[in-house]
Amino acid sequence: MARSLDPRAVRTRRKLIDAFGKLAESANPADISVSALTEAAGVHRSAFYKHFASPDDLAIHLLHDLFSVISHADVVMRSEFAVNGFDASRSAMLDIVRFVGARRSTYAPLIGSRAPAPAVQRVTDAFAELTVEALEQMSTRPSSVDTQIVSRFLAHGVIGVVGRWLDDARSTLSDEQVVEQLMLCFPGWLTASSETTGHPPQ
Repeated sequence: MARSLDPRAVRTRRKLIDAFGKLAESANPADISVSALTEAAGVHRSAFYKHFASPDDLAIHLLHDLFSVISHADVVMRSEFAVNGFDASRSAMLDIVRFVGARRSTYAPLIGSRAPAPAVQRVTDAFAELTVEALEQMSTRPSSVDTQIVSRFLAHGVIGVVGRWLDDARSTLSDEQVVEQLMLCFPGWLTASSETTGHPPQ
């Protein structure tokens, strides 16, 4: 039911998500239990399992929603020429890095080097799925580009780099420095503006 649009399901899901956020402010997110979540949300334990398999599942759900919002914003900014391609890409990456960086204890176990493969796969699949949608609407994309391949390349690259950064609690790299390194890895057409490339809209 994590994608159900039934008003009751949406309200319950929102209560659980809000409870997770509040508990994470005062406790290690990795230690948050289902019992603590349901008590804080004011819902029955069985209601939790109708929406999520575990607290980790809820955390991955939050990432998927974040990717969705960022992908939509990226498409809008590019289509309305609100910012150039470089700034649109940088803004998207900075939103992701800041979100997980502020919740390192939650996301390092889910996408870091020691994370379970199924969790990493779910996150990269979500990233790739929404990246495909953004790429297909990008006017700077060369006609020869296979959006499925590129989206998978970007998903594994971004999640891999960010996961390793989260692993290293002693890393001196700031959010902005991680993003700058990611930007250096992106293909030129991804960060270009349509005026620069001269490509007509696809």
